[in-house]
Amino acid sequence: MKVATFTMLLAMGTTAQAMDYTNGYALETKDGTNVGFVLGSPSFKAETGDCVFMLLPQKPEAVNTALGVAISELKVAGEHTWKKSGGAILIHRGNQALLAISASGEVADSSGVIVGKAIAMPERK
Repeated sequence: MKVATFTMLLAMGTTAQAMDYTNGYALETKDGTNVGFVLGSPSFKAETGDCVFMLLPQKPEAVNTALGVAISELKVAGEHTWKKSGGAILIHRGNQALLAISASGEVADSSGVIVGKAIAMPERK
């Protein structure tokens, strides 16, 4: 799926809520079960950068959710690039959109399906 189409799908489901940009996000299923993390470099406050995923499920069954499978595959694949687009953070490898975090914190897979939510991790001062 092209990044522009992916961005359009995200924009349809977002609210005007501002998301905190940070060095990382805890990733949860739609029911609030922690599945893992995404860590960005430099910070997600920049316009573009690289990121890695960590699978750290709160419950073992969370690994088998759509978000758990996505995080597992992204972790194994290694480092990815990300960029901001219309308030969303788009995670991709080359021209392939892989995952997106909307401005309201929803996490969508490459088909635009909402698979979870992202919670900004507080930055250390």
